[in-house]
Amino acid sequence: MSAAAHGAPSAVSPDEAQAWVRYLVPLPKSVEITGKVALEVSDVAVVPPPGADKIVDQAVKELKQAIGQSDALSAGPFKIEMILAGPDADRLKTLKNSDQAYSIAPTESNTGLRLVAMTSRGLYYAAKTLQQLVRPRAKSGNVEIPMLTVTDWPDLQDRGLWGGDSGTNIEWLAERKMNVIENISTRSVDRKGRG
Repeated sequence: MSAAAHGAPSAVSPDEAQAWVRYLVPLPKSVEITGKVALEVSDVAVVPPPGADKIVDQAVKELKQAIGQSDALSAGPFKIEMILAGPDADRLKTLKNSDQAYSIAPTESNTGLRLVAMTSRGLYYAAKTLQQLVRPRAKSGNVEIPMLTVTDWPDLQDRGLWGGDSGTNIEWLAERKMNVIENISTRSVDRKGRG
């Protein structure tokens, strides 16, 4: 039987919390891990907001993959709720680059997590943060999920690389919440004067 079915998450030591935070790139502005819950992957339900767009659909897909789930719907007792806009996101409006800001917090009953953002981009970055934390602890049909409180926003509106091999590193850049790639193009003229 899963830890969620038994009740409260187990505590983590400050050292364990710090070791867990080291998986995060970039490091959120504010992050506190107070506990963890050990679950079978089938006990976790990723719940998108109503009317989710392609960005949120991708966030759900990637989060489920990090947990070790297929694309099938799960109705497990531990819910990862994705909340887009509304009163829950109002406090994010004052943050720099608020369209990319997000928060993660345990549900009131401590039986899940709430990922909150004003936009799909922010929700995607919230899911990215959680992915980085659960992926190393998802093995053999089980997963450990941190009970954490996060508030984060980027200092720069646009982050990424210019030129070089940036186009071949899209997944690597996206994992680190980069959002801009510019490739170099060259102009030349052949011997007949054609471009």
